[in-house]
Amino acid sequence: MKESRKKSVAGPVVVGALLFGVVLIVGVFFGLWWRRVTAPPELNAVLKNRGTLLAIGEKDFAGWNADGTITLSEKDNDFVSRLLSGEDEEALAQALLDQRITGVLAGPLQKTEQQTLRDRFVGYAPMQFFHAELISKDAALYLLSYFPKVDEVTGEALATLARRLLEGESPPPLQTFPETLRDATSVEIMVLLRDGTTARLWRSARGSSVARALITATLVAADRWKERENAMGGALTDKLEELDVEVWRLFPDGYLEERDAEFVNSVFYEEHGVAYEKKTSWRYMLPESREKLADSSATAAFKELFESSGQSPNSLDRRDLRPYRLRAERLGTSEALLPGSINSTE
Repeated sequence: MKESRKKSVAGPVVVGALLFGVVLIVGVFFGLWWRRVTAPPELNAVLKNRGTLLAIGEKDFAGWNADGTITLSEKDNDFVSRLLSGEDEEALAQALLDQRITGVLAGPLQKTEQQTLRDRFVGYAPMQFFHAELISKDAALYLLSYFPKVDEVTGEALATLARRLLEGESPPPLQTFPETLRDATSVEIMVLLRDGTTARLWRSARGSSVARALITATLVAADRWKERENAMGGALTDKLEELDVEVWRLFPDGYLEERDAEFVNSVFYEEHGVAYEKKTSWRYMLPESREKLADSSATAAFKELFESSGQSPNSLDRRDLRPYRLRAERLGTSEALLPGSINSTE
């Protein structure tokens, strides 16, 4: 009698355990689904196939997984968390690289006077070893930069080569460049001609390596000067000794998901120029050009850029147009041999 009673109790217990298991699985699934759909919509596409990202800031992105992407909380990594509380960005970049973490997902925007790395990330500030892919009110996605290190000697050599090409020399074989400058990496290089403190002419080119982009940008700059020879004060070969030749790397530092003026102006720093992409067109205003405007706010700079490239000054809200923050990093300079005497600019 007692044995049959045990069996009769065991049945409901097993059923109850199974139901509990089903409820638990459904609850976990629902919890993951809920976390997934509550992530900012603009992150859905940009977060795909990003590897492992470090989540910092007040927004809880940790544990939210996109296709090919996992987000981990900095609170679960004491070593990285300590680095974020300091100012050594290179050490942080190396630590993330060692742990195969590809970037940082920080947000929402919170600007403070502090200068820790954590504050800089959540303040959407420009970084040295990271570049921003996306800028939104909810989050900024930063990725580690893999641009090859260009030391002072190499930078000056690049600028000297640019000067020789502008003088009419033929481009050297790519094999003569250092390997790091021949390595496959998508890059935009700008060659700028400067008279004293005045930028006279600049042209940039995208290429599959620093070497290729430099050669293309230099030849394009020479062609543009020739097209405007009268307005530029004479032949380039006659004026080149009066000009500094500078070589820069240009790179986007965040696509702007939101376009309202207050937000846009709040995420631009003095290191940023403005840029936009529309179909195959890529237009930009350098940071130094933006700073010279009577109103140097980002929104005013965008209006100036739109007007100068034949767009409506109020094009910032157009969804067929992609606005960006722009960074410019000078790689090297070949200084003028003679004092400058020409003043017109382009």
